[in-house]
Amino acid sequence: MSKKKELAAQLAAQAEARRAAAAPYTPNAADFQWVGPDASSREAIARPSMSFFQDAMRRLFSSKKAIVCIALILLIVVFCVFYPMISPFTEQEQHVTHSNAAMFSVCPDTGKMHILGTDTLGRDLMTRAAMGGRLSLAMALTAVVVNGVIGLVYGGVSGYVGGWLDNIMMRAVEIINGIPYLILLIVLMMVLDTGVSSMILAYILVGWTGIARMTRGQIVSLKEQEFVIAAKAMGAKPRRILFKHLIPNLLSVIIVQMTMAIPGMIFNESFLSFIGLGVPVPASSWGQLANDGFDRFRLYPSQMMIPAVLICVTMLSFNLLGDALRDAFDPKLRR
Repeated sequence: MSKKKELAAQLAAQAEARRAAAAPYTPNAADFQWVGPDASSREAIARPSMSFFQDAMRRLFSSKKAIVCIALILLIVVFCVFYPMISPFTEQEQHVTHSNAAMFSVCPDTGKMHILGTDTLGRDLMTRAAMGGRLSLAMALTAVVVNGVIGLVYGGVSGYVGGWLDNIMMRAVEIINGIPYLILLIVLMMVLDTGVSSMILAYILVGWTGIARMTRGQIVSLKEQEFVIAAKAMGAKPRRILFKHLIPNLLSVIIVQMTMAIPGMIFNESFLSFIGLGVPVPASSWGQLANDGFDRFRLYPSQMMIPAVLICVTMLSFNLLGDALRDAFDPKLRR
């Protein structure tokens, strides 16, 4: 009798287990834990507050490509600025008995080493490369900054005023943009002396049109925004709206454009000096050094390779830095 009861109890337990497995799960309060709001972190800032420029710089310096380019540019600038100060030779110092010397050769006249060798007149190539870099970079930065200021103001006025004045100013830009830089430079050299001032002036006269057209297009798209309408409603004058509200919103685009224009100016200076229309002798620039080394390239290739490498590295660094700046200042890429 007891065995029958045990068997019936087992069957009843199995039937209860099958019913429990088939039945839908009913949540039980004991299975959950009440968390509630965290009063201590209610006012916490999940992300540090930063301006647009700070966020752009953060993204810029998080790029390995940008850091390498900035390091190369700073290294070249430091070399060009400080090496002539510590060099044992001057730019025009000649040692004819030690001409066309190889790298790391010791001058018998002074007992000092020419790290990059000498040219056909016995002048130290490393010192001349540093002095040439000074001139090339100074010309590029001066021309690009002046072009940026002129283009920013000209394009800003044209885009903000609009109407017939905009048409006249843009037609003038198209006329100037159609003048070849090389022809204008030759004309200026016929009027002025051949030299650095003529090259910078020629580039300034025709180089600002690209920035002006870009600025004008950006101003036309921004002047109908809410912050401009609010400034007008508060009685702000057009000059204040243009220079306090519109142009600051374009600085990121202009910085990128100017950064990418620097290698173009360096190439123009090098090309003109290479063909004999640039920096006059005895002043040295990278293009002038490449021109001097071109005639002796088969016998002494290093005399041309040194300025060529400096030009290539500088132009590549500025171009890649411009690409990194464009990505950093693009709000669509913000993460």
